[in-house]
Amino acid sequence: TPPPSSAPPLPPAPNFPAIGDLRAALTSPDAAQRAKAVAAVGELAGSLDTTRVDLLVALQDPEANVRAAAAEALAELGPRARVTYAVLLHLEKTDPSENVRNQAKRAVKTLNAPNRTDLSEFLVALNDTNPGLRSAAALALGQIGPDARDAVPALDKHLGDIDAGLRVSAAEALWEILGEQA
Repeated sequence: TPPPSSAPPLPPAPNFPAIGDLRAALTSPDAAQRAKAVAAVGELAGSLDTTRVDLLVALQDPEANVRAAAAEALAELGPRARVTYAVLLHLEKTDPSENVRNQAKRAVKTLNAPNRTDLSEFLVALNDTNPGLRSAAALALGQIGPDARDAVPALDKHLGDIDAGLRVSAAEALWEILGEQA
């Protein structure tokens, strides 16, 4: 298991035109311009996993407007951001900022609760190098409840993780999945 660390360094900013320009280029009469736009969209889509981690980190920013914007962006990502569901649910209930609570509530409604179909993605995220994403994945597995029994061995393994946050999240998830058997 990787040692705990602060947020990973941000990747270099991609050299994309403004989104409006990119959309216009997708419908350009020039085939070369359309092909370039399609490649740029592909590059953007490929960075979604990194973006998800960056937004998860932003949910913990000291500035409320940054947390609210992160919640809004996660809602826009849709089901690929479902691993952050438990974190957003927590923010919806506890954040001191009404704006953050409202954006988190909107994101929770948009993402829908994690379910058994999310297991494989969450198990992959449970082994990510980012400790925040690993903790979020553990909490998301707990949100699934008893239908996530297949995740018990992986969560058990993380009870001894070097990161205290992940140990707590794994224990909470095991309790949600196994109940009193945990």
